[in-house]
Amino acid sequence: MNTWCAGAASLLAALAVLNIPPAVASAHPIDELLQQVYVTPTAGHIQLAVEVLPGVAVATDFLAVVDSNGDGTMSDTEQQAFTSMLHSHVNLEVDGVTVDTEVEEAIYPDADLMIAGGGAIAISLTAVTPGNGERRVTVSDSYVPTATSGAVSKSTFQIHFTADTGLPLAVGQIERTADGRSLTTSYELDKASSSNDSVPIVPILIVTAAVLSIIGIRLATTLRRQRLRRRSLQARGASAPQAANGLICPAPR
Repeated sequence: MNTWCAGAASLLAALAVLNIPPAVASAHPIDELLQQVYVTPTAGHIQLAVEVLPGVAVATDFLAVVDSNGDGTMSDTEQQAFTSMLHSHVNLEVDGVTVDTEVEEAIYPDADLMIAGGGAIAISLTAVTPGNGERRVTVSDSYVPTATSGAVSKSTFQIHFTADTGLPLAVGQIERTADGRSLTTSYELDKASSSNDSVPIVPILIVTAAVLSIIGIRLATTLRRQRLRRRSLQARGASAPQAANGLICPAPR
């Protein structure tokens, strides 16, 4: 019960800081692992933003996928290993040819926030697409999360094709496989914009994940301090305050 209270408090506080209504966040099923890939063509590049968001009912199982030594945290080494593994499962084809992608950034939330169902792993990939003209792209995600206890039950896959603000873009018909793991479409950027140098843009979900991670760390620290304070009061024989939704409440009379 304490874990659920602490996690809920962390999630609600993060939503309040970002001005996101709790109803919006709760739209994601609690018993599913949601994997999303956002495909964004820019001048000379294709950006892939990969997001993995576990629902609260499967978050503990998914944490075990990343936390290989089982200490309840995601160390730098464990994060790098998971990033490399997830990267290897995301495939990009341009005009029928597989194109190499590079990791630009990887952001991980605090473990406590993830367990509360409010923390997503966000990885930004980029690929170079030299030349002008129409392109046909296929993006696929073959990752299946598996911990030592077995595969995490119920995963949902979504791949989205998005436009970078300010770039003229013509998009053909978007085709998706039934399982959501693959998307194929054609596009053409305005030739004038394609001839200009452009810095790849990191999608907004990467920034959001970074903010959530910082908030989660601070809230987790606050919760630990509250627990230590309660233990100290108990040691002195005082009545221990009770936790409700992460807040200190007076003990019942």
